[in-house]
Amino acid sequence: MFSIDEADPYHPTMVGDPVSTVGTFPQSVAYSPKHATGKSHASIVCSTLTAPACVLNGGTVPGIACFSVKKSKGLHPIGRFRPIALNQTDPPLGPGGTVSDIRFNPSETALFAAVKSDIGTIPGFIYAYPIDLFGSISTTPIVSRPADLIVDFGFSFLGHDSRGVVADATYGASIIEISPTLEVNVVHKTTVPNQGAICWTVYSSFYDAIYLMDLVNSNITVLDPKTGAIKGTIAQATSALGSADTFIDREWLYVLKSNPSISVIGDLGNIGKQVQSFDLSSLGSRQGYQGFAVYPSLGDLGS
Repeated sequence: MFSIDEADPYHPTMVGDPVSTVGTFPQSVAYSPKHATGKSHASIVCSTLTAPACVLNGGTVPGIACFSVKKSKGLHPIGRFRPIALNQTDPPLGPGGTVSDIRFNPSETALFAAVKSDIGTIPGFIYAYPIDLFGSISTTPIVSRPADLIVDFGFSFLGHDSRGVVADATYGASIIEISPTLEVNVVHKTTVPNQGAICWTVYSSFYDAIYLMDLVNSNITVLDPKTGAIKGTIAQATSALGSADTFIDREWLYVLKSNPSISVIGDLGNIGKQVQSFDLSSLGSRQGYQGFAVYPSLGDLGS
């Protein structure tokens, strides 16, 4: 865990000591600000001894570990490890049969994790863990296997607990509905023409649009969140290669490309167009760049 000083944001400071995620190959992190006691603009949000931060592990010890987050002390393990049944190696061989993304729902009353199928013709998994009124995350998941989710990868909630979008590297993406008892069903399946491996999603309530990132093809696909219909495509230079991660902040969409660059997309009210390509080559090798965030972030205009 790191503290970020507003006066010197380029030099994060470690808080406490590194902690084990119990597993052997941590892959994704989720944070729950609802279970925090306060915020500091000069540091990461502090919290109570509930479970505001959770890590999804792959590899030979797959599962979820959760931590309390304290402003002055850092991360401290809490609760039991939540195993997920996989037959994997370190590092994992994939993409099939690996863990994907982990997120709290908007009300932060449940924790969700996606796991890809290890055979391309059978469904993958969505694990959902209820959270009680005291912030305790269940160790017994509700497991869904919607028939249309095969290589389910990144996912986003569509502004509320009952609806979301899941990227699927075999065809594009699906709009899902989540029941009050946390079962997941596909309501719209969208096949994206010429997609290579759509892996990441981001949703804007202000622009009423879903943005799909393809790890192989550079262009960005825009979906209607109500019907799953393709609204348009944001053109990207082929030299930028695919898209590894994305973040929406106010009226801007930031996209980490597979070449050493970040694309900045504006004019989102009219599908969107690139307004800047920020070259990252001066920072060293592109290999290893996977996720990123915007600091400080005001988030989607509709939030």
